[in-house]
Amino acid sequence: ASASRCLQLQIVYRALDRRRIADDDVVDYVAGVCVEFRSAAPLLQVASQEGAFFYMTDKTNLMDELDGPRRHILRKYIGDVTLFLTGFFPGFFMRRTERRGAPAIGFYQELARSQYSDAALDPDARDEQTADVLFTLGERFAEVRTALNELSWEYRLIGRRPEPPPGPPQRTLRVV
Repeated sequence: ASASRCLQLQIVYRALDRRRIADDDVVDYVAGVCVEFRSAAPLLQVASQEGAFFYMTDKTNLMDELDGPRRHILRKYIGDVTLFLTGFFPGFFMRRTERRGAPAIGFYQELARSQYSDAALDPDARDEQTADVLFTLGERFAEVRTALNELSWEYRLIGRRPEPPPGPPQRTLRVV
């Protein structure tokens, strides 16, 4: 494995180990999701051919039109995209909920949890090892997402002194 891949595995391992989810296969899968979505290209698969974006719930409505292997791939994709976005960008979901009345992050958490769980039980799962990983992600999605939230927060703080959360006293006295 390359040095950068080893570093990614170590970082994800540490984050998941804090939540006692440091199973090697789960760590490898989650690190793979982080690598896959590090650029926007895989996320743009959510766009339709005309360039308009689908909602994730629209993707779930496509399940009945797909054969078994494609349905399995779509379930994993929905889980993976949701894990990445809710894991690294929870503020995006919170702002959308506050400003536009969009579903809360719990909705997306449940969506991903159910997709991973269904993919784990799917007869088209590649192998038992993959099914076990997807089952764990379905069962412990909230913990995995929270571990990624903490990881992304720590990453943003590298080389900086953390500022206290905004509140009345901090508006006038900022940490320097």
